[in-house]
Order: sequence, then C-alpha cells, then structure tokens
Amino acid sequence: QTLSINKTKDALAFQDVVIQAAQNHDQIELQAFVHKMKKFVEDFNQDLDALTLKSPEANSIRSKIKQINNLGIKLSEEAVKDSPDLDNIKALQTEINELQQLLSTEIIHVQNKIDIAK
Repeated sequence: QTLSINKTKDALAFQDVVIQAAQNHDQIELQAFVHKMKKFVEDFNQDLDALTLKSPEANSIRSKIKQINNLGIKLSEEAVKDSPDLDNIKALQTEINELQQLLSTEIIHVQNKIDIAK
C-alpha cells in the first residue's frame, strides 16, 4: 500500500507536466514525458516484483498492475504520435478499463478474505 501511495504521488506530478505540455502543443516535451514515464513504469514494475508477497492472489494483482502500467505506456506512445491511431487508442483504453475492473474485483476479494481472517 505504501508503494502504491508513493507511486501515485509521482504519477500525479507526471500528469501535471503532460497537461502543461499538451496545452502548449509542445511535442518535444510530450516525447520527453513519455520517456520519463517509461522509466517510471519500469521502476514501478521492478518495485512490484521485489515485493515479498508470493500468494497466488498477490501475484495476480501484481501481474494486472504491471499489465495496466505497460498498456499505459503504449497508450501514451500512441497518443503523442504525429498521427495517432484513434482505433488503437480506444482499444488500449478499453483493455486498461477491463483490467482495472478485474483488478478492483480481485483487491476487494483479497480484502474480504483478510477481514474474515481477523
């Protein structure tokens, strides 16, 4: 949970940068953002891999978070292209949304198991 909170703060800072660059139509800044975001996601995914939780549920949650992270990178890369493929963007958004719903369901299931065990 602490890892997630810290990474969320970092992600919000990235969001501010990309919004500013997009408003200014600064393609160079947007490309730089995508590069920074890729590094952020790689580090976050490594942090997730380093967690010592090894249950099947934890592994499934970790896997979905990493999938969402990686799809987010693909979405960002597509969005900042000179001619973005809107169909691909929609498909990536749909896949991310579906994974987020599955992830939410899994987290609730694990939280319920924890609550019952208390």
